[in-house]
Amino acid sequence: MITMVIFFLARCTASTSQPIPADNWYYIEVDNDRVKWGDYAKPESLRYFGLDMSNITGDGYAEILAGREIYINPGGNMTRIWNKSMLPVNADGFNNFVGGGR
Repeated sequence: MITMVIFFLARCTASTSQPIPADNWYYIEVDNDRVKWGDYAKPESLRYFGLDMSNITGDGYAEILAGREIYINPGGNMTRIWNKSMLPVNADGFNNFVGGGR
């Protein structure tokens, strides 16, 4: 379910003033193996809820941060693999802290 939400948000950021027709949407799975807060710190039951997008690589495409995982936008039609990196700290948030808010 989270992958569908992430892709929905990615499509909403397309630079267009016109609505995107429903038949032009398609499903892209960004990740099917998410970590949780409890994998790194107590209590083990905690989950990440943060979700944000920002162009951290400077290539004009918005990357996704969900919890402590950053997904690098492959560009184009976004159907290639979204490489995943982990933040070095147990954090749950993202906004203009990398790339100067480009």
